[in-house]
Amino acid sequence: MLITDIFFSNGGLGLLAFFVFVWLVVTSMLSLLSGWFLLMRRFPDHPTEKSLITLKGQSGTMGIGVSMNRVLRISATPMGLRIGIPKMCGPFCRDFLVPWSAIHVSRKRSFLWPCAELTFGLDNGRLKIDSHVADRIWRVVPENWPENGSPPEPETRVRIFVDIFRWWLVVTVLASAFFFFVPRFMGADDGPSPLVAILFPAIVLGLGAIRTYFVRVNLPQK
Repeated sequence: MLITDIFFSNGGLGLLAFFVFVWLVVTSMLSLLSGWFLLMRRFPDHPTEKSLITLKGQSGTMGIGVSMNRVLRISATPMGLRIGIPKMCGPFCRDFLVPWSAIHVSRKRSFLWPCAELTFGLDNGRLKIDSHVADRIWRVVPENWPENGSPPEPETRVRIFVDIFRWWLVVTVLASAFFFFVPRFMGADDGPSPLVAILFPAIVLGLGAIRTYFVRVNLPQK
């Protein structure tokens, strides 16, 4: 008997159990590939350690390219950097706290966005976040942050707008070209019109860009 037969033979309750089972398997595999389980064992959290700044709903890439889209909770404490995610996204993932002495930071660029890659002293212990997120933490703990020099000045609304507008423009052009040319290249007789090919990604990506703008503007400075 297949495992799906066991679930589906019990009607609606079995279907619900099946989706819960799949969710647990998928989230556990992603947590394993991200290195989360190793990190939480190597760097256990200290709940009594007070957070100086907490940035919620952040995005990043962990371990072997596992995307954490708007689910990361990043906190700076006097002792180190605390990383967490909601239980819904990682039922078995506990927060971990990496001491500042175990963190190395290197700056990179990831498709238009400058980013900071944080390595935590393990083969699979790395976290890539947007540079502006790393800079905001740096300004709160300048004496502990593992980079030389002074932290960059706070972002202005104009700079944030220009960065996001540039991203929106480039991605919209690429998406519009895809929607317009690919169907015709594949031999479709009637692909989307130029207006539809431009407006659809422009509006969808524009809504995301507006949300990103307000998230960045409203991130706490300290």
